[in-house]
Amino acid sequence: MAFVAVGQEPPYQEQILAVVRAVSTPDRQDAEFAVLVRSDLKGQGLGRVMMEKMVRYARDKGIGQLSGITMPSNRGMVTLARKVGFKVEVSMEDNLVSMVLPLGVHTPCGADG
Repeated sequence: MAFVAVGQEPPYQEQILAVVRAVSTPDRQDAEFAVLVRSDLKGQGLGRVMMEKMVRYARDKGIGQLSGITMPSNRGMVTLARKVGFKVEVSMEDNLVSMVLPLGVHTPCGADG
């Protein structure tokens, strides 16, 4: 699933401003996410709006958790993940930051509801 923010008014009319996407495992236990915000629009809250939309969508679809990775130098993403409630773990050895947000709603496929 992907959500795309498109500008409605000048100077951004009909331009892509931000994208958030998530790809789920077949059993819906996990979905890996990614967020992209135009460089000139970073730090204005658009990434948070997009991420919160994806969290709501994933929760509504019964996804167990959202997860992602980034580099430690991507401070904006690390800060955003923390603000949205992700557990953030930094591995300097691998030069990666892991971000996980348990959604607490996973129901196995085919389970009686």
